[in-house]
Amino acid sequence: MNRKLKTLVAVLGAAGMGLAASQAQAQDKVKIGFITDMSSLYADVEGKNGALAIQMAIDDFGGKVLGKPVELLSADHQNKADIAASKAREW
Repeated sequence: MNRKLKTLVAVLGAAGMGLAASQAQAQDKVKIGFITDMSSLYADVEGKNGALAIQMAIDDFGGKVLGKPVELLSADHQNKADIAASKAREW
């Protein structure tokens, strides 16, 4: 894994855990959302491999944060802001 991808995974993971921490008490899971281009022009930059890298990082750390399981939610925004916003609201 190249350096940029590792940095991206670390930033997304930290952001996801920070956002999920505010709701962690009310939920049984810690959810990390990853919305990226998986089917269009930039799919080769991150895409499905980015989601796979985050899942591998979750697995490497035992899949738990503060005793709660970590769940990765990933979606394809298809390079369209309205689809990305809709997915974010859905989660």
